[in-house]
Amino acid sequence: ACSLDGKTDGVTAFVTRLYKVCLGRNPDLNGLTDWTNQLWNHTNNGTATALGFIFSTEFTEKQYRNDEFLTYMYQAFFNRGADPTGWNTWMSDMAAGKSRMDVFNGFANSEEFRALCASYGIIRG
Repeated sequence: ACSLDGKTDGVTAFVTRLYKVCLGRNPDLNGLTDWTNQLWNHTNNGTATALGFIFSTEFTEKQYRNDEFLTYMYQAFFNRGADPTGWNTWMSDMAAGKSRMDVFNGFANSEEFRALCASYGIIRG
């Protein structure tokens, strides 16, 4: 959906970005409509939406290695590449048995993701 001035609204831009970053494709109309309606109706938030993409069948079937998974996390949640200290810490944590859900929660609960969500007019959750 677009605003009256023809520009894409923040919610649509946020969801479209997750499709492109996490799934490497443009959104399908039904998926885009479902995700955006949930955000607009406040039945979903930024964290739950991101979880839906990161743990979707389409994403998990790609069976990314830990380093690939972590690259996606930085792009999806921080819109940037990894910093060396953070990268090394997360890679060590996963090698020591930290789950991908633990990593997801670390990124999702960060101030950086809160700010990213806010830039799209979305509540992190």
